[in-house]
Formats: sequence, C-alpha cells, structure tokens
Amino acid sequence: PSRLTTRAIYDLVLKATALVDRARAQRDPPVNSVPTRLIVVSGAGAVTVTQNIGAIVRERLQGSRRRRPLLLGVRKSDCDALTADLAAARPIITTIKTALKVNASGSGRSRKHAEIKRNGLVVVAHSESIDDQSLARLLIAVDAQQATVVLGYDENRRAGIAGQRLA
Repeated sequence: PSRLTTRAIYDLVLKATALVDRARAQRDPPVNSVPTRLIVVSGAGAVTVTQNIGAIVRERLQGSRRRRPLLLGVRKSDCDALTADLAAARPIITTIKTALKVNASGSGRSRKHAEIKRNGLVVVAHSESIDDQSLARLLIAVDAQQATVVLGYDENRRAGIAGQRLA
C-alpha cells in the first residue's frame, strides 16, 4: 500500500497482503503438508472460471456430505452460474457484505447460515468486482476460521469485454 489512507485501512490491507504472501510461499507444498487455503482461479471468461472453480470445489468436498460451500458475491446473482454447477453440494449463497457482517458481529440468527465456518470452504466467483477493503476483510475473516477461500477472477470482465454478444 503506497497511497495516502487512514491507519485502519492501511493496517487492514497490510494484514491481507501478508496472508496472500503466506499463501504464495505455500503454493508448492511438500508431500503430506497442509494444502493452501487461498486458491485463485483466473481465466479469460466467466464460463472457464466457473468450470475450474467447480472442479476445485468438488475435489475439496469429495467424501464430505455435511460440508456445504459458502458462495459469495457483491450480489447473490454473481453466484448463479456456480450455484447451478455445484447444485449437488447444496451451496449456501449470500453477499460478501452479509457474510462479513455476520462474522464480525457473531449475531444475526436468521443469517447464521452465512457465517464463515471453521475449516469451511468459501468461494467468490467474481473477486474482480469486490472492493479492496471488503476483499481484505474477507481474507482476514477466512484466515481467522482456518477456512479455505477460492477466488475467481474473470480477466475479460475487468477489461470490460462483453461475454454475451448480440448477433
């Protein structure tokens, strides 16, 4: 972080950056080590990113009937394609704002399903649309729960390239 900002935001981004650096150092783990808890899936197009995320989530959930992935987006509709792809896993869908609020307060009984669970699996299909502060808070919340986060990044969306064209 090199831009002028408040001390709280600077500390938040610095802590999140340290988590990313730690994940990068664990990228090539030795045999029998704990797998990385930060996975980034990047690709040129939402379909490619969604398919690759789906494969990773299915692999991570293999043999687990009780674990349900938590799918997050700026809007719930950001998760539509991934929800369809992962229907058998019965994903929980909510917004990042809700998940961060529930985790920060520990309250919200009706929204308890949106909580980041200990050793859980959190998936953000379109991380390119999340503001830096929310992404930093999410990474810190996921790390506090020792959960795994899968971040999808659609390179075309950030570049402004339309995925659906009219003929």
